[in-house]
Amino acid sequence: MQAKQIARLSSLVAIATLCAGTAFAEPARDATIQVAALSTQPTAARAESAMVPAHEVAVRAAAAEGPVALRRYVLRTRMIYGFYYNDFERFLPASI
Repeated sequence: MQAKQIARLSSLVAIATLCAGTAFAEPARDATIQVAALSTQPTAARAESAMVPAHEVAVRAAAAEGPVALRRYVLRTRMIYGFYYNDFERFLPASI
């Protein structure tokens, strides 16, 4: 019984020593901080896609592929989302 308490106490002392050493350690002098930056300006397509509800992303992608892909997607997921073909018909490409 006492051996378990000594082992537990020694592990707690080791953890406390590591924590204290990390807390009082000085940061490296030559460490640099890199800040992320955007390399390009956001486009209108990115801004538009950010406004699309998350559950409509796939159905709009299917509409962009054409009427057959949209109809198949709506039929395949009708019991999950309850989408109707006519609701997303406006997202079909104009040339089709």
